[in-house]
Amino acid sequence: MKGETSKKLGQILLDDHLILPEQLDAALQKQTQTGKRLGQVLIDMDLITYDSLVSVLSRQNGIPHIWLRKGLIDPKIVHLVPREKAEAYQVIPMFKVHNTLTLAMADSTDLFVVDDIERLTGLKVQPVQCRSQDLVQTAIKEYYSEDVEMDDFLESFQESDVEVVETGHEDLRMVEEMAEGARIINLVNLILSNGIKEGASDIHIEPDIATSHVRYRIDGALQEVMTPRRNLHPAIVSRVKVMARMDISERRIPQDGRIHINADGREADVRVSS
Repeated sequence: MKGETSKKLGQILLDDHLILPEQLDAALQKQTQTGKRLGQVLIDMDLITYDSLVSVLSRQNGIPHIWLRKGLIDPKIVHLVPREKAEAYQVIPMFKVHNTLTLAMADSTDLFVVDDIERLTGLKVQPVQCRSQDLVQTAIKEYYSEDVEMDDFLESFQESDVEVVETGHEDLRMVEEMAEGARIINLVNLILSNGIKEGASDIHIEPDIATSHVRYRIDGALQEVMTPRRNLHPAIVSRVKVMARMDISERRIPQDGRIHINADGREADVRVSS
């Protein structure tokens, strides 16, 4: 995704009809007086929302933006960045694939922070833009409060929340409604979006006795990226089937479906086989 690096923030906001020229002039004058960043000044003046600012900054800098929520952060790698630095920099690690650390940042343009986290972790940092309140008020407070494990934020999920054995359209509609509120959505979204971001040609989700294995095929080679616990496997499959408009109750015969998704500004058609 190319950023609108040749345009200043104010010009992008004008082009998007989010502010008027006279409002921009007033904000620039106030920025000179306060020394704050233009985006914060516009928010303080109630001219734009924080969500709008995050979206525009993402486009301006060519950096993906996200709304942080449970399921998008792997608690096992959060402590790669100490809490004091996470609070000072307003960042939190989301997940790691090989030597790349995806880092949610309140200011994804801060190259000093990126360089420092790369030096600290020995990993290449992929920044994503997010809202500072999501970091400070929710993510950092929650994930650094104790040693949170993957099971902790999925523990309230039960297979019965999305798994159905009866057939019929009414049951499928009911399953879809329940699945939309289940935490398993976050896990499946993470698997799909990260696969697209990593350039995977295939995503394999396969169970064994103890775990479920999630593997990406990248440059022809299968690479394991996640091992959810085994009793989540039917729920993961059910969620994928719902997304692909497949028969959630049929387990004995092969099925094919398609999912059209948008991840990090990129659209993809995913062929699903079970």
